[in-house]
Amino acid sequence: SECRTKMSEGWKKKQDQMIKDYIVPCLAKKKLSDIKSCDIEAVLASVKKQGLGEQVQVHIYNILHKMFDDAINMYEVLSKNPVVKRLRPKITQKERAFLEPAESQLLLNKSKNHPLGALIWIQLYSGLRPGEATVLKVKDLDFDRNQILIRSSYNRSERCIQPYTKQKDWGKAPMPPALKSYLIDVTKNKKGDSFV
Repeated sequence: SECRTKMSEGWKKKQDQMIKDYIVPCLAKKKLSDIKSCDIEAVLASVKKQGLGEQVQVHIYNILHKMFDDAINMYEVLSKNPVVKRLRPKITQKERAFLEPAESQLLLNKSKNHPLGALIWIQLYSGLRPGEATVLKVKDLDFDRNQILIRSSYNRSERCIQPYTKQKDWGKAPMPPALKSYLIDVTKNKKGDSFV
């Protein structure tokens, strides 16, 4: 925990949960110096057997690798990392399923008067993340420059609005003419601090 100062609180909680649920049950009874690559392989096999997704398996591998790396480099209690590269789970590359242009247009038409319409329009036209689009305020819409100012994001794991984006800084996104026209209409009776 001393070596995780640059992580968000939400990610620390997720890591703690993964350690508690998947790593501790397999390794807690072993001395740190007695843990070998075959023990790490057993942890990863157990995780796979439980049906966890490939991405979660990689996260657990990365946590293990970092823990043992810290034991070597920060605390000098080990000389060799048992979490070897060949044990890293593989992630199957899948083609992303995007909407076809006609499907996107249909979604835009159907959602135009829906309470979540603005959210759908902003995400389709500007590509904002759900957390960024959800907390967008009227004052973040720069109609003069045809852009959206990305100043905050909703963090689901911590259930709070954070005053920065996932990249830790502010950003801008384009506002194409169709989106601009729609947002002008949607926000005409809202104040600057209101959510879009």
